[in-house]
Amino acid sequence: MARVLGSSNGNATLTSVFEEPTCKEPMMALASHFTIVRFVLILFAGWAALSACDSSSPAEEESPYATLANITLAVSTVNTTSGKTSSVPLTDNFTITFSKAVQSLTATTSSGGSCSGSVQLSGDNFSNCEAATLTYNSGRTTYTLTPQVPLKTKTNYKILVSTSVKDDFEKALSSSYTSSAFVTQSLCDNGSCSWSAVSTSNWSWRSYHGSTAGQSTLWELGGRDDKHVQASSSGSSWTDKTQGAVNPFKRSGLGVATFNNKLWILGGQNASGQLVSDAWSSSNGTSWSQKTLTCTASGGGSTCWPARYRHAVVSFGGKLWIYGGESVSGGSVSYLNDVWSSSNGTTWTQQSPTCTDCSSNSTCWSGRSGHAVAVFNNALWLTGGSSSSGATKEVWTSSNGTNWTCKTIAPAWTVRSGHASIEYEGALWVLGGQNGSSINSLEAWQSTDGSTWTSGVYGRTDGVIVNNA
Repeated sequence: MARVLGSSNGNATLTSVFEEPTCKEPMMALASHFTIVRFVLILFAGWAALSACDSSSPAEEESPYATLANITLAVSTVNTTSGKTSSVPLTDNFTITFSKAVQSLTATTSSGGSCSGSVQLSGDNFSNCEAATLTYNSGRTTYTLTPQVPLKTKTNYKILVSTSVKDDFEKALSSSYTSSAFVTQSLCDNGSCSWSAVSTSNWSWRSYHGSTAGQSTLWELGGRDDKHVQASSSGSSWTDKTQGAVNPFKRSGLGVATFNNKLWILGGQNASGQLVSDAWSSSNGTSWSQKTLTCTASGGGSTCWPARYRHAVVSFGGKLWIYGGESVSGGSVSYLNDVWSSSNGTTWTQQSPTCTDCSSNSTCWSGRSGHAVAVFNNALWLTGGSSSSGATKEVWTSSNGTNWTCKTIAPAWTVRSGHASIEYEGALWVLGGQNGSSINSLEAWQSTDGSTWTSGVYGRTDGVIVNNA
């Protein structure tokens, strides 16, 4: 250690003097050293612990693919495009939203008449379904169902999604889904509808023609007239569709129906005055194809339904049905009460109906022509017609097409044939007709049960009414 030593003359003298340190100084220095070391060790231990946590293997995260696979496929919502559940517009569409993407090939719908496909639209609790198309968004989570014809008025429509629908992982809907009812708008107030004439500038007179609605179009076929097929999307402007050499619709008293998204013509009286028993179909109303029929008669033979006209043809329960009509053999007129059905329009089976008449007997409705058969409340309804004893006014009903029950033999309306019958706004309607000897019926009648009838507004005689609303 160096020290400065003073002198008497005021000059300082630097003298290098080394003194031994005391014991206290090194002990204090050593203590300070150990304190620093301990602090460093604590810091190192903390760093090591943190490093150990950071360097440990991270918890394995579930992949997005596995997460998506574990999402349960379900119907999230069913809505109309308008957002309405009541007073639904007749041209509205429906949207079905799923919880995840759905394989588009598993989302199918009915082509018309029968209830098929994994997504169905029905206004009668799925006894019959509406023909529709399905489109989907880019994520395949929302599907839009578009009916091919306008919806019926004042009708409760539901959508059913079956377990045939699958996601991209082949997982199906766990159970079928049925939506709440969507109620379409009413066009009549208090059951009274007003009628108005439409333009007839491109329309000529006719009777004994056939009429149906299909492909968003009204169709008028045949009849005692020089124009044979006319089509209209509005009911007021009509286009003549008669084309080509093959012209099956040059006939009157024919049976016409829309079935499996096609127009069908069955039987009638051709331009030569002969009764025929052929069947034709068309997907556009212009090009027609005659079908080769195979039949099974009630007795087990292969004889097909005989030639006839003024019979009733209807699509119901996924089948085409033929009821009665008028045939001629050897110059004699026969009134028929046979029943035939087909699931494809070409293979026909004669049915053996069972009946309960209004006297609780097992007698079926008699042979007749010019009668009307309509679908109402998930059942068929047969009204009126001409028989060997004259015009009738009976009302019969069947829930399956073969078992018939008489509802009344004395409705409020008079005997008639050549009338029209249709379901409209929750009621069964009978319009027009004649009593067998003269045109005398211009009224319209409606009923909600087939037994009690009330008079409406005036209709048309020998016409055909089609609900395309």
